[in-house]
Amino acid sequence: ALHEELTLLYEGIDLEDIKNTRIQLQDKLKDIEASIENNNLQFVEDRVNLERMIKIADEVQMMQADLDKLTDDFTAFDNLVSTLPAFRVFEISRAIPKLEDFTNNVLRELGSEFEVQFNLDIVGTRTDFNITVCDENGKWRGFGTYSGGERQRIALACALAQRELAQSAGGFQLNILLMDEVFDGLDAQGREALLAYLYAHPAQYFIITHGDLTTIIQDTIVVTRENGISTFKIKD
Repeated sequence: ALHEELTLLYEGIDLEDIKNTRIQLQDKLKDIEASIENNNLQFVEDRVNLERMIKIADEVQMMQADLDKLTDDFTAFDNLVSTLPAFRVFEISRAIPKLEDFTNNVLRELGSEFEVQFNLDIVGTRTDFNITVCDENGKWRGFGTYSGGERQRIALACALAQRELAQSAGGFQLNILLMDEVFDGLDAQGREALLAYLYAHPAQYFIITHGDLTTIIQDTIVVTRENGISTFKIKD
């Protein structure tokens, strides 16, 4: 009876279905294992990306700190630059009394009775340097009210005074001075006075002029231009 029952049970089982089910279960198991492996790979990739993002965030934070410091430095530099005009005015105002003294001394050496005063006029952000001149009659007038020759002599005295002021303030000797058209506008007496001043203050003077100074200056370089060609000739 037991044999018959087992036979009937065996005959009721479809072995092909069992085989197919087994194959399906194995495939599903492989899919599960593959999914687990993919998830592990994705986890590793996500972790790498997260670490990279943390590193980038740290670098961005460091760059922001550097940018903040650079901004502070630029702000400090801008504040310093904004004070430069006032500092320049301060330094010029300190030098004005000495510059006046040097200029008036030069004017006397040039045989002039003029006396100058320098003033700084501050209008907003603009600083004007004005010259007031006292004439031989003791009347103070603006620099622009004098004749061309008088202005030339005053301007020349100012330039020579600046040289002396630079030497005095710097504690060094300026041995070279380039002078362009300084004799123009000066009369014979003015030329002689200027030459006397130059000889009294020895240095290497280079004087550029369109006039003929060969009679009063020993060493000259004569430049002539003809047909587009310039020639140089040294006269001792």
